[in-house]
Amino acid sequence: MKMIRALKAITITFERELYDFYKNLFHYSLRSLLTPTLYLLVIGIGLGSMVDMSDDVSYIQFLIPGILMMTTAQVTHLHLGFEVLAARTYEKYLELLTMVAPIRPYEAVIGYILTGVMIAIFNVIIFLIPIYIFFHTIFVSLPLLLLFTVGLGILFSATGFSAGIYFDDPHHMSIVNSLVITPLSFLCGVFFPLDLYPEQIRLLVELVPLTQAIEGLRGNGILLFQVGYVWLTAIIAVVLAIVIFKRKMII
Repeated sequence: MKMIRALKAITITFERELYDFYKNLFHYSLRSLLTPTLYLLVIGIGLGSMVDMSDDVSYIQFLIPGILMMTTAQVTHLHLGFEVLAARTYEKYLELLTMVAPIRPYEAVIGYILTGVMIAIFNVIIFLIPIYIFFHTIFVSLPLLLLFTVGLGILFSATGFSAGIYFDDPHHMSIVNSLVITPLSFLCGVFFPLDLYPEQIRLLVELVPLTQAIEGLRGNGILLFQVGYVWLTAIIAVVLAIVIFKRKMII
């Protein structure tokens, strides 16, 4: 009975967020397509024509795994962050869940994170379509892509959820996003090999789960470690999101 009750509670939030996503499907499709496509055209094809890779991998082939994982991290974190902030401060939806329903902290967090995972998968699919049309291949392993997409979707949905719960002012949250998410997107080996970093900086960059996901999709490093590392940090982020939600929302 407890399991059935928990599933129903999780489904309430999941269905609500999924319906909101469906209502704005066209706009989200443009968002998932426009930014990575610009990266691919301007950097991949434009600057890439002047890049000579040391091995037999083209720059486009090198770039696509990075863009896929980078946009997955950006989209899930930003979407969940502002959705939760709006639900808490403007719509008062989270207060309704915790005071009237009531819903347990982990049920609310899981409901939102499931939405983030669906958005991450949708984001990847939308971008893979034009890649396949233009290049007749997607350059990555689909099982690995799904594994890393879901892992990063959970991780950055949890960080976005935590930010949306913790911050009361959207301007503050935007500043944090600019200081954290944007730098990570450009420092994690998306546009150039990690070997170009000095050793000390490279070791720090390799601690970021986004880096491990990108390198794993490229076939660099120890795959089992990379998958495990991404999923372990995702689980830790979920636990932290539950703790933050409980302390901030449950009185």
